[in-house]
Amino acid sequence: MEKETIQKYIKYFQCKLATKYAKTWNNNLIKGKCVEETFEDIIVANYLIDLLYDYNYLDGTVTSAWSFTIERLEDGSVTIEIIKDGITLASYTGTDDTATILSELLAALSVVYKGFIDGNTLYIYSFDGGETFTTTPVVTISDATLLTNVTESLYGNLAVLTDRLNCLTYEELCTIKDHLAKLL
Repeated sequence: MEKETIQKYIKYFQCKLATKYAKTWNNNLIKGKCVEETFEDIIVANYLIDLLYDYNYLDGTVTSAWSFTIERLEDGSVTIEIIKDGITLASYTGTDDTATILSELLAALSVVYKGFIDGNTLYIYSFDGGETFTTTPVVTISDATLLTNVTESLYGNLAVLTDRLNCLTYEELCTIKDHLAKLL
């Protein structure tokens, strides 16, 4: 879900929440009911709005994105390079475990790329206008008996990025939105 869409929902639900709060408060005061017992929906709605606030969306148009899943098969010195259009995006040489290799590759990326690690997978994406999905990076490994890689373009599947950047998937975010609409 895009930033503008989430912000519209937040504003809409906050207005609905304020209206429901005021209406519930006044009705309970008139009827002499215990106010605390009737505010469960409002507490839940407030929590769900907070979840929307915390959602990490992508700040712009993603022009290229890939995932690199790496698995260490055996110990030993290995070199891995991620190359796109003849330019090395990141490289690593050493005997470390998968987590360290991924961390080193992530740290070696230029400022054109953003990335993060989830499990054994390095996700790389860019907002740079000079980048495109048309060329997939090539991964070279000095010894395929020590390390394997699966590269996947995320073209048409950017929800993979936002699902991993958040504790909520896109589907869960939509469920929260729908639940708030019913609650308020």
